[in-house]
Amino acid sequence: MSDIRPVDQCDPDCVEAADRLLHVVYPGSEHQFEPQRCGEDVPVLLAYEASRAGGLVTATFVHDGWEPYGLIDQLVVVPELRRRGIGRQLVVSACELLVRRGAVVVFVTTNTAEAEHFYRHVGFAPPGPWLASAPGNPGPI
Repeated sequence: MSDIRPVDQCDPDCVEAADRLLHVVYPGSEHQFEPQRCGEDVPVLLAYEASRAGGLVTATFVHDGWEPYGLIDQLVVVPELRRRGIGRQLVVSACELLVRRGAVVVFVTTNTAEAEHFYRHVGFAPPGPWLASAPGNPGPI
């Protein structure tokens, strides 16, 4: 079992670990992790294996005035630590936080068959048809 903990905004090593893990997903990106954006509505959790940060999940709690929900935004596990249950632990921990906050459902989007298989294995199911568009791109994403 990994040690799952929230990102400590005051710990530079923790912030650097989160930034490094996000760059696994976005290699070459000039963006940097912004710890000040984390908090009760935007939990960011790190998974530690043998005192090394090996995984990260970011989530968002949304209450639009009707029915609160959560989103799993990013899930990263370094390649050499995959298939050990770290991703599952991170997702389950994030979902538990979102539900404690008041979410009645948690959504996730995927862009690979591998990711879809993973989330289905964790317990997610397709809720129905979804449409999406990216700013500046009115056509299919």
